[in-house]
Amino acid sequence: MRLDEVPVGKTVVVRSIADARLRLEALRLGIAAGTVLQVTARVPRGPVVVRGSSGPLALGREWARQVCVRPADILEDKP
Repeated sequence: MRLDEVPVGKTVVVRSIADARLRLEALRLGIAAGTVLQVTARVPRGPVVVRGSSGPLALGREWARQVCVRPADILEDKP
């Protein structure tokens, strides 16, 4: 699932960020694989607002589309 598809109020865990440049920008914002985010708002044709450990962030829709997430209430399988 992509971050831009997550319903408001749901909590997710970042699995990966596709674009290397975006991954670096995300690190500066405190977002990396394993980061827990709660979607607090989705503005139509606008940003996705999330709350992480560093507080609220408004992420552009195209930016959010590059972030792969999983629901926080689902345990990830580890080999």
